[in-house]
Amino acid sequence: MHNGGVPEEIEREERLHVSATAACRHLAAWWELNARDLPWRFGRTTPWGVLVSEVMSQQTQMSRVVPYWESWMAVWPDAAALAEASTAEVITAWRRLGYPRRALRLQECARVVAEEYANELPHTYEELVALPGVGDYTASAVLSFAFGKRVAVIDTNIRRVLSRVFLGMESRGGTASRTERELAWCVLPEEMPERDASGSSVIWNQAVMELGATVCTAKAPQCGDCPLRGECAFLAAGLPGLGERRTRPRQR
Repeated sequence: MHNGGVPEEIEREERLHVSATAACRHLAAWWELNARDLPWRFGRTTPWGVLVSEVMSQQTQMSRVVPYWESWMAVWPDAAALAEASTAEVITAWRRLGYPRRALRLQECARVVAEEYANELPHTYEELVALPGVGDYTASAVLSFAFGKRVAVIDTNIRRVLSRVFLGMESRGGTASRTERELAWCVLPEEMPERDASGSSVIWNQAVMELGATVCTAKAPQCGDCPLRGECAFLAAGLPGLGERRTRPRQR
């Protein structure tokens, strides 16, 4: 307890909220001007199309994903269509995206969606994460990007940005820590669309991820171009341990 009896934890959260509010405003303006025009963004595809894009994007460069996603969706626009394809067709269409098991798991997922959910992707985290090949990140991304729900999306890029900006350090390797998950939820904007659409949690998730992929990169962050440089604790501290792999044992 200090400062007239205000618990340190409450004071820390208040400071974090002020910083996150400013970051949200700056990041939304940056997103408006710099968001990559990917074909599954801005409401131009179905929830199934969003899920396909997320599966394809795992460990694969976005420039490679776009043409494959467009070809894939032209042939199999929904889960029912993919469910009826042959294994050979699916593997051939996946081709150079790598990790062909992802394609087979995606088809397994398509069969479940087609048969158990009437060809409509379910809307809850519990149902999504139970689908073949769908983990925490993909389920959260679909809920946010496809259904517009307020949920913290946590991938490598988002972890890096949030850890640097708000904690002043590099994120750890492996899975997200409890601290990182709590931080992601703490800074996630509340939904107030009647006041300011830029405060949307969907825009926040997409913009933080985009920033990590294009500006706040792992080894060579472009801090001079970053809209969050004024709020960034990592930059203020002199980029301590930039690019170092701060690993911890993976949970088995």
